[in-house]
Amino acid sequence: LSETTPPVTEREQNKASDNSKPQSGGKSKGDGAEAKKEPVSVMDVTQKVREMFPLRHGLGSVPPGKRRGVLGVFGRKSEVLRTKYRNNLPIIMHELGHALDKELKLRARIPEEALTELLRAGAPVSGEGYTPDKIANEGIAEFVREYAMNRKAGRDAFPKFTPIFERALHEKPDVLKNFEEVRKTLEAYYKQDAKARILDKGPNTRRL
Repeated sequence: LSETTPPVTEREQNKASDNSKPQSGGKSKGDGAEAKKEPVSVMDVTQKVREMFPLRHGLGSVPPGKRRGVLGVFGRKSEVLRTKYRNNLPIIMHELGHALDKELKLRARIPEEALTELLRAGAPVSGEGYTPDKIANEGIAEFVREYAMNRKAGRDAFPKFTPIFERALHEKPDVLKNFEEVRKTLEAYYKQDAKARILDKGPNTRRL
């Protein structure tokens, strides 16, 4: 069965920018004036995700009767990330976490001292009857969501698991490079002013 994700609130989605202030980062023209930067869109972020794993609109093989409250799904066999709405970046990052869990074999790396962090994070988003192993898996996905959206917050919330994750990433340079591009594009998106993000949203049902 695919792994599913319950709803994430708009407040959580905007939380990513709480601890960061906009930085210029733009290239300067000859007269020293800052060059105008193109706005970063949700589609820019999702395109970076697609360079790592397939990303699709819709819930795919999740039976219609079981779709209530499900906003995202990762197929462990197909390795396809699916999301109900194209602009729900926290859900996309959570499902990316499931994909990285499989790609980097993160579950097999969890030391006892890090398990408590993952179980605590995974419990609120786990379904009824989830085993501790599945709850830990949800915890890994929640860690990746938080780490991708605000690396400092992720490191602070998961001090035991963070070194495990970062070591696993560095063992696969291509995965590390692609993930950092996702993370930095996401960071740039949230560092924009609220007006740029609101104008980019578009209809919730717009296809990825």
